[in-house]
Amino acid sequence: MVNIDNYLEDGADWTAQAVLAHLKGKVWRLLSDKYYDNGVSIKVGRYENFREDGYVFVLRLDDNKKDLHVQRNYAVYPHRITDKLCVLKANLNTINTPTVEEILKNRIGEEKTFEWDDTKECAEYILDDMDHFLEEYIK
Repeated sequence: MVNIDNYLEDGADWTAQAVLAHLKGKVWRLLSDKYYDNGVSIKVGRYENFREDGYVFVLRLDDNKKDLHVQRNYAVYPHRITDKLCVLKANLNTINTPTVEEILKNRIGEEKTFEWDDTKECAEYILDDMDHFLEEYIK
């Protein structure tokens, strides 16, 4: 066994880890019946800018039948001053986890913020946006 303080020591803030846990538990909504067998994948990587540590969730649709390859990225991190949970969205296709600079350069709209303890609402916001994004392309 490992001391609870050292468990999940990947450098991400605990609020971002809580969003990751909520997404992991609910991602079946997108990957089961609704978008099953449509080339949809969801990946996760670290988001680090030396002051804020979180994750980037990457939603990718690879539909070779339509020659369609699109990707939406969600950077989730606690703001260094306010402790609010922030979400930045960006559309860009990458092989690796998008960098902070890539997300900021390609972001869509303003960042969405949640109170530090609204991790479930943050995860639901991301899942709903993923669903709407996929609906645009899968008909």
